[in-house]
Amino acid sequence: MKVRAFFFLAVMLAPGALAQETSAPGVETVSFAETTPLAGNAELSRRLLSPLTVVQMRAALVRAGQSLRDQSVTVANEKFLVHVPPQMPAGGYAAPIFVPAAKVTSLPKGWQSVLDSHGVIFVGAQDSGNNSYDMSRRMPLAVIAAVNALHQYKVDPDRVFVGGMSGGSRVAMRLALGYPDLFAGALLPDDGVGLRHHRRTLLVHCARSALRSAGEKPDRMLRWAVQVQQRRGAKIAVVALANKLARIVWALLANGGDYQPVPQRRASVSV
Repeated sequence: MKVRAFFFLAVMLAPGALAQETSAPGVETVSFAETTPLAGNAELSRRLLSPLTVVQMRAALVRAGQSLRDQSVTVANEKFLVHVPPQMPAGGYAAPIFVPAAKVTSLPKGWQSVLDSHGVIFVGAQDSGNNSYDMSRRMPLAVIAAVNALHQYKVDPDRVFVGGMSGGSRVAMRLALGYPDLFAGALLPDDGVGLRHHRRTLLVHCARSALRSAGEKPDRMLRWAVQVQQRRGAKIAVVALANKLARIVWALLANGGDYQPVPQRRASVSV
């Protein structure tokens, strides 16, 4: 765990690489001007790292006499590929934020007609492939892309998604779980690389995200997880909740039906 904390610390302190400007038919290369605290290192750490990793990272900074940089990327230096359909739906565009596996210079073949027919914007950071650090480039760039798409185009806030292929789907999975207030969902194709080997990670991140907001929901399972956290600590509670989620998913897949959360029991009162 200490090695992980130092690794994240190193990539967050490292300067971001500059994107090279390219153009492709049907895709506009744009620069965004607006940054957001949601893409800051402190917020990324709070939402996406375990509490223990964050504590160890802060302790390492104190020992080194350093402080965490506010932002790991300079928005003005980054380029994004954007495609806006000619016709906007009545309720506004949908906007999937694309996390590429390699440098993206054009829309994937066959996508433009589908995007246009459904009123879907394409937004993707140009230089954020698998060779880029997740925490210091790929994740903040995706968050910045989502915020700017919302503010610069007529996008329906309830139809902002994040997705990707291969390693991009892994990043999108973590972002969807860490930023449920920004992304309505994730587009995660099971291509044998991006998801098939990360299902345990998905369950753990899902459990961590649910536990973070457990105080706002009267679900009995989340109440149980909070009690485990109070007795055994956050890490054990997250893994225990992920185990329960795995059993629930298996039962639903095996038997069919929809998950119905059990409401919190009310305390009985003797008269």
